[in-house]
Amino acid sequence: MKDSLLITTLIMAFLSIISSIFAYQKGKCLEGFLVVKDLFFKMIPLLFFAFVLAGMIQVLVPKEIIIKWIGQESGIKGIFLGAILGGCLPGGPYVVLPLAAGLLKIGVSIPVLISFLAGWSLIGFTKIPLQIAILGPKVTLIRFLSVAFFAPLAGLIASLIMKIFRIK
Repeated sequence: MKDSLLITTLIMAFLSIISSIFAYQKGKCLEGFLVVKDLFFKMIPLLFFAFVLAGMIQVLVPKEIIIKWIGQESGIKGIFLGAILGGCLPGGPYVVLPLAAGLLKIGVSIPVLISFLAGWSLIGFTKIPLQIAILGPKVTLIRFLSVAFFAPLAGLIASLIMKIFRIK
């Protein structure tokens, strides 16, 4: 895990330097860093609170509950619960991915985590009111019914992949 974080950081650093060089050559480097400053100060509070929430979940939720409901032995019940929990989360990847990493660290099974992430990206219960307001109830209902079964299906497929390739 630490190696992949280092590699990702190095790749992002390399891409940032290269894009900064191109921006400098076009006379847009200062403009780009002004955008960076704005994004930085908007995202830092969100990232901070996402990391706080991820950390607090790790220390507040008893491991026995995690193991029982969404741990390695939770099976299909855990997969469906993961999809529902993920579908209830608001926010983008800066909020959800630290939470997912925290859940993984305290013992959530990989299939449950996959259904959790799929539920977040596909189901999105928190998006439904806005979708109804903009797209109407018919389109919203059809969208929801069209994708809702994919989140648990993703967890089931992950479980199958782990069995086929004997991944623990």
